[in-house]
Amino acid sequence: MTRIRSDRFLIGALAGFMAVVSAQAAVRTWDGGGDGSNWTDAANWNPDGTPDASDHLTVGLSALVTNGQNTFASLEIQTLATVKLSIESIGVRTLSVAGTLDKDGVLRVDGATLNLSGHLGAGIGWLDMNGGNIDFTDGAAFDNAGMNFEHKGNNTFGFKLSAGGFKTIVAGGLRRGSNGSFAAAWPNVTYNVDISDYDLRSGLRIVLVDFNGNDPVFDSGFNTAKVNILAGSSGLTANLSFDTSTSQLVLTFPYPLTWSGGGDGANWMDRLNWMPTNLPSAFDTVLIRSGATVTNGQNTFASLEIQTNATVKLSASTGQGGIGARTLTAAGTLDVYDGQGGVVRLNGATLKLSGHLGLGIGWLDMNGGNIDFTDGAAFDNAGMPFEHKGNNTFGFKLSAGGFTTIVAGRLFSGNNGQFAAAWSNATYAIDISAYDRSHGNTIVLADYNGHEDIFSNTFNPKVTVTGLDGGSLRFDTSTSSLILKVNGPKGTLIEVW
Repeated sequence: MTRIRSDRFLIGALAGFMAVVSAQAAVRTWDGGGDGSNWTDAANWNPDGTPDASDHLTVGLSALVTNGQNTFASLEIQTLATVKLSIESIGVRTLSVAGTLDKDGVLRVDGATLNLSGHLGAGIGWLDMNGGNIDFTDGAAFDNAGMNFEHKGNNTFGFKLSAGGFKTIVAGGLRRGSNGSFAAAWPNVTYNVDISDYDLRSGLRIVLVDFNGNDPVFDSGFNTAKVNILAGSSGLTANLSFDTSTSQLVLTFPYPLTWSGGGDGANWMDRLNWMPTNLPSAFDTVLIRSGATVTNGQNTFASLEIQTNATVKLSASTGQGGIGARTLTAAGTLDVYDGQGGVVRLNGATLKLSGHLGLGIGWLDMNGGNIDFTDGAAFDNAGMPFEHKGNNTFGFKLSAGGFTTIVAGRLFSGNNGQFAAAWSNATYAIDISAYDRSHGNTIVLADYNGHEDIFSNTFNPKVTVTGLDGGSLRFDTSTSSLILKVNGPKGTLIEVW
């Protein structure tokens, strides 16, 4: 009996020893001790042995490995090392790539998890996700910028930003694949974006992936994708979107690019004057705080807010060239740098004006623009010509005390290459909801010092008056004045024009 127990003990001990040996043998490191390149040469691994599906592999030492297989449980490719696969499908395995993973032709992730801080090689012409996961760390790259990127099945993508941001992944077309049961679309995608280390001074807009096009299914519905923003202790927030006009996956931080004056203190084009220290782009919300004076202003913004007692002087070329389809909110002053007769063309812009248009503006060209005047708005140059061009919209918001008349130069009819603007090309939206009628029923909204003959014709713009009991608008050709009459309470007698 004792001997039998001893045999059993020896058998158990031997089994345990073999398990330890087996576990140790499952960790292999490339040493190139065989032919120096071929994955399947057992002598190229330490300990010697051809990797199998349970092995955990490391390739380092700037190695170049060819004929790579999917015989591993995990594979680490260290910096400056390259593994070139000879099989298409990785399968349900884990890869950490700080060096380069390459292959000629198609690479199918097929359920794998790929942690990419290095490169996918230039030989890969098509990346087929098919239920896979890729975690990108800042610095990751596709060496083939034309590599098609195929969604198939349910896929997860992680993006880890550094303090400095994220270097854009440049790829080929974003393609829709089918794994036999369904064709993938945005609802089949999960994005995990880690911004916990990010420094806002590095910018407010980051293009994570730039595709050279996308299949039509990705033209809409991005809001159905699952998006997780991982802020950690940073306290930051961010928004992820897909720009269908550029086929870009874009991360934006909902904070204004704010004037700090930390550079030369004046020039829009000095990046050190901004916080974060980046020049404004066409995508930015830009804030000029009270007390600042900014010169050489550009039209590189999505929206611009000029706070009370702040001034932005546009460069002469920007004023002449036009602001464009952007939004400006001016409680301070919008002017032209070294203007003295400088032109400001709205060119489709929306200007919300409770402050001033500066003395340097010698000509205001609407050209399809919109101006919303709040009581207190003013033109500092009372002789500034005002040119209708295209279809324009004007809003007037009265305070309880009424509206301080906008005093301007001559009212001109411009030609934008299609037609000369007249009253029929104007829309007026007038808000009298806050007005106290005890201040009178007649208010001069705008007083021009003259007008072209076309404005002596029938006054027929589109007019809406909201609040109280409404009102009516007319143009007095004898004084070149735009005059609002506020209706009295229902049942009262009013003057009829």
